Amino acid sequence: MAVGRNTLQAWIDVRGVTVIVEAEGKTDAAAADSDIFWQTLRAQVAKVERQP
Repeated sequence: MAVGRNTLQAWIDVRGVTVIVEAEGKTDAAAADSDIFWQTLRAQVAKVERQP
């Protein structure tokens, strides 16, 4: 995981697939929405876990 001034990034290996999620604030001064970031990351991991 990486945290910048206005960005959040995460990459996770799940069953041989790398899930990457990045969130960015709307302006240089705005922080990324961490709630949406974590919700999106969990949803993408769940999609990979449901694959046969």
